[in-house]
Amino acid sequence: MPKTSPGFKSLSADIPEELFKEFAKRCIEEGVSKKDFLVQLLEKELFKDSKIKRKQQNKRALSLQGKHPM
Repeated sequence: MPKTSPGFKSLSADIPEELFKEFAKRCIEEGVSKKDFLVQLLEKELFKDSKIKRKQQNKRALSLQGKHPM
């Protein structure tokens, strides 16, 4: 059985220690999980010109997790 939910992909990367420390610090400061922080960061960067598309994808992701009715 896969660890990731259907419709999701796993992400793994080796990053410099100082960058990771800053990443972890910001997650704590913002009170979000590392996963949620990365999703927000990627969406902001990759979909910055498409707010409608981002909202649709957020709804789709939440729906797949059973947290939001479509």
